[in-house]
Amino acid sequence: MDAEQVNSKADFLQFMATLQQDLADNSPPWENRTLADYLEALGRWVEDMEGWYSNTGQQIPPQISWQVFANILKAASLYE
Repeated sequence: MDAEQVNSKADFLQFMATLQQDLADNSPPWENRTLADYLEALGRWVEDMEGWYSNTGQQIPPQISWQVFANILKAASLYE
């Protein structure tokens, strides 16, 4: 599943499962295999996301809930 196909919570959960499976099956191509590297890359990407959207010919999403995204990341550090 591609990120462009994510339009609901169910889609997001499927996307997450796809990412987890891809890491398990194909970890060598992943540049950031550790959590520390992944989080660092995530921050760098967010910092330059406007450039990525521009370079891929996509519009920057007009509504991004940064608080929900932050809650997701924080909760995952504590959730069992």
